[in-house]
Amino acid sequence: MRPVLDRLVPDLRRFADEQGRTLFDLPRAPRPKAEVPAPVRFLPRYDEVLIAYQHRDRVIAPRHRPAIYAKNGIIEATLLVDGFVTGTWDLAASREQALLRIRPFKKLAPPDRRAALDEGEQLARFLAPDARAHGVRVG
Repeated sequence: MRPVLDRLVPDLRRFADEQGRTLFDLPRAPRPKAEVPAPVRFLPRYDEVLIAYQHRDRVIAPRHRPAIYAKNGIIEATLLVDGFVTGTWDLAASREQALLRIRPFKKLAPPDRRAALDEGEQLARFLAPDARAHGVRVG
């Protein structure tokens, strides 16, 4: 991997994280301003964001890790608000109904709740397109 990275480095843009570690990005990749909140997103079980990074504090608080990383190796599906894990989710689907259930770690702010409901509805429709009804429940 090192030889490949060494070839790419001259063409990449460099940044530093809070601990001074070097981060790389594509030179023309879009980069919103720091004050722009990241949109609400749902990550599936075993998502690489929760597996691949040595330092996960940028996306999940240590106090929430036990709810995500089970002792038997299961990594739960997660809800991200402004880029941070703020809860878990699952989908109960049948021919009749697909219900996406969100379990936030704390009460979601009204705009975040609305965004989670909207995004969750789209996800339920995507994951269970043949269900006759789709819904989202928080709590």
